[in-house]
Amino acid sequence: MTNVTDGKRPNSFLLGPALSRLSAKIAPLVRDEIVGTLIMELERHLNEQLLPDLHAQMEGILTRELQERVEAIVARELPERIEAIVDQVLPTKQSQFYRPNNIVAGSVTGEYMSASNVVARDFLHREYAEFCGLLKASVGLHRKPWEWAFIYDRLHKAGVLRSDMRGLGFGVGVERLPSLFASMGVRVTATDSPRGGDWEAGGVYASDKEKLFYSDTISRESFEDRVSFEFCDMNEIPSQLSDFDFCWSSCAFEHLGSIQNGLDFVINSIERTLKVGGVACHTTELNLSSEDDTIDTGVTVLYRKKDLEQLCKTLENRGHWVEPLRIEPGTLPPDYSVDVPPYRSGWHLQLLLGSYVTTSVGLVARRGR
Repeated sequence: MTNVTDGKRPNSFLLGPALSRLSAKIAPLVRDEIVGTLIMELERHLNEQLLPDLHAQMEGILTRELQERVEAIVARELPERIEAIVDQVLPTKQSQFYRPNNIVAGSVTGEYMSASNVVARDFLHREYAEFCGLLKASVGLHRKPWEWAFIYDRLHKAGVLRSDMRGLGFGVGVERLPSLFASMGVRVTATDSPRGGDWEAGGVYASDKEKLFYSDTISRESFEDRVSFEFCDMNEIPSQLSDFDFCWSSCAFEHLGSIQNGLDFVINSIERTLKVGGVACHTTELNLSSEDDTIDTGVTVLYRKKDLEQLCKTLENRGHWVEPLRIEPGTLPPDYSVDVPPYRSGWHLQLLLGSYVTTSVGLVARRGR
């Protein structure tokens, strides 16, 4: 092999110092280029990723802080100031005030569920919070969960919410009571109208059993074993619905076409569906505006206090025990606030239907013969 060292291979001894000097001159140029590229990349990353992320985070923080500050300001305002603000902002006023009259009377400091009608103090009671926990419902000032709490309270005190009891629900819609009662061992027959109509469009109509299942309340196995469903015209209760330990309905019998139809239903629910000693608990609409004028026919009727008192007397005359009707006032602002269409107020204990202020009221009776 020919030796390449004879003047043909670079002499590292001579080239080394030259390369070092060249490297010293090139390095700053390369370093500057690398740094420039790095700065450009960082700048792009900052604009395209970091800044948008930081902006979103800051916006969330500012939104929460702003919301908290607004809530604090609103909480400090006087009711008159808040009402004035609402009147300015909303196109139509969402609430008005109801003044007590001779329809409501009695104690204003009663114990939990001592009144037959909705009163705000019930919502502040520990037992109401416990019920909402059982029902997996929020604790809000709304009359519908109050109705469910009233029904639960009366049936629980009657001792019928236990294993091997049979319960019948009318017009149940998609309420949670069938699942709740079944979770306590009750065998429940839930019913709803054969005709859904507006209720179906509003998503509160039960067209089948599945709409009554709530997995956070009862297991699938227990639900399938203890709950059954069928359609029922409350004006013509079928004969097979009989021999129950209790029955209930939540604001359903005011939708039967007339005041008299609803009164007849309550009597029939006791005498046709319950065994002797069985308990009925129904809630309905109470007219708080008048003992004379009312809505007595149509899709929704309003019962006057005298209508319900006469019903209680009729039931007693037919041999049944009836819980005394106690229509009481309240002591808190929500007791005198009336929600008006389109019903957006946070307080929904009383509402305006047509020209009448109405609220929910409960009736309890035990079959005596």
